[in-house]
Amino acid sequence: MYVGSTSERGLHHQVFEVSDRAVNEVLAGRADHVDVALESDGCVRVAIDGPGIPVEAAGHTGDPSLEELLTRMYTGPRRGGR
Repeated sequence: MYVGSTSERGLHHQVFEVSDRAVNEVLAGRADHVDVALESDGCVRVAIDGPGIPVEAAGHTGDPSLEELLTRMYTGPRRGGR
């Protein structure tokens, strides 16, 4: 996931990206509920009742899926052509 910046703009991009992926899981029938909350301390929380991020090694790199998702561009599921 490319955040693009360490500023407020980058944070907004990350929140939009995570929220978009959560909504895609609902639209694909793999989840029923997404909750996005702005906490009193300024944190943003996105929760979903879907399958989550796999913990096993991803793709051809052998790195954990979460590490690959957060450190490499163009990774992560875009299921159903979305």
